[in-house]
Amino acid sequence: MHRDDLAAVAPGWRDISIALHGDAAVRAATGWVGEMYGFALAVCQAGLALELREQELMLHPPFDKELGTASIIHYTYGSFCLANGTTVDPAKVPKELVSWSFDKRFFERDYPTAQVPLPPAGAPPSVLRTVSAINEALAASAGEPWGAQAYLKGKQAEAAAKASVEAPATKPAEPAAKVAKPAKKAVRKAPAPKEADGETEEDGEAEEAR
Repeated sequence: MHRDDLAAVAPGWRDISIALHGDAAVRAATGWVGEMYGFALAVCQAGLALELREQELMLHPPFDKELGTASIIHYTYGSFCLANGTTVDPAKVPKELVSWSFDKRFFERDYPTAQVPLPPAGAPPSVLRTVSAINEALAASAGEPWGAQAYLKGKQAEAAAKASVEAPATKPAEPAAKVAKPAKKAVRKAPAPKEADGETEEDGEAEEAR
């Protein structure tokens, strides 16, 4: 496949893959190989007929360590290196001995938004070329509306909008407490003088004086 043919196929490959992933039924049927179906459909859409001529079409880093004559890197496996660049199985060595790693599964939810660190000196050429190619793609797509930087800005705007919605509403200022006025004391009135048989208290006193 000539690079001009790949350039003709790439836009359709991207669009078809996104469409396949957006269909729940198709996504359930194709799973993680949906992009492979997208490539085959895009080739047909572009009117190309492919013929497999190379014996070594594809590399699988880190198992295929040399570049050889392959035309494609299939980076489905993660690469884990010791400080001297030797690739290892992370399940078989202590975690602290792994000084560098790259796995596309690190970015299942988010695209890499910065250059991926290169492996240490001594790493297999296939691993170095894989990471270098990813960094080249990141740099080339920096100004594109679908590129990593645009994706990052979109995620930041989404997070800011979510934070503003979840922020507690500002409560209105409570009115100043009213100063309670002292209760008025009830004034008890003196009872009216009693009269007995038409005689007032003053009459009684006058009688006693006599």
